[in-house]
Amino acid sequence: MFFVNFDQHDVYLIEADGVEIEPLNLSETELGLLTVSVAQRYSVLVEAKNATDKNYALSVLQSPDMYDAVPDTLVLNNTLQIVYADSNPDAEAIEFDEFPVLNDSKFVPILKQEQAPADVEYRLDVFFDTYDNGMNRASFNNVTYQSPIVPSIFTALSMGENSLLTQVYGAQTNAFAYKLGQNIQLTVYNWDAGFHPFHLHG
Repeated sequence: MFFVNFDQHDVYLIEADGVEIEPLNLSETELGLLTVSVAQRYSVLVEAKNATDKNYALSVLQSPDMYDAVPDTLVLNNTLQIVYADSNPDAEAIEFDEFPVLNDSKFVPILKQEQAPADVEYRLDVFFDTYDNGMNRASFNNVTYQSPIVPSIFTALSMGENSLLTQVYGAQTNAFAYKLGQNIQLTVYNWDAGFHPFHLHG
């Protein structure tokens, strides 16, 4: 998790994960910090100053909560320079006592599209926990995933009408089956306190 701050500049968030949004002035929210976690992408518009008599800090801070133990050699507060003139002294690093999270419910898409009604609705409750064997695992609806011996795609292709029965995939695959062409509403509840937006691997 990173926190980005353009000192004393108006910064407008204009796009989030490929979706253009109505400009949101970050200087009016959460200490002007843009929170960026794994797999997130943003576009910002930075409004430059009219005067060139001063340089400003561009702070890129790492959250210490992301580490079990912060190494002594790791610099959590990385300060870059917004340079208006080479003759100006470098801006000093800014220290932050708190790291509020950007409220992404304030994002308003420019192109608004109505959602088609769902044929099927699923709910996923997501937990990250340490299990009895000491392993840190994630779970969906209290089921931790284990790969089946037969890949699910082959099971789906070989079971005919039974491919809609979730039990044919094995309990630990936590499969959800739906018919061809159905529109799915998937609601994900993240019960973990850590900063970890959902993303795909592979």
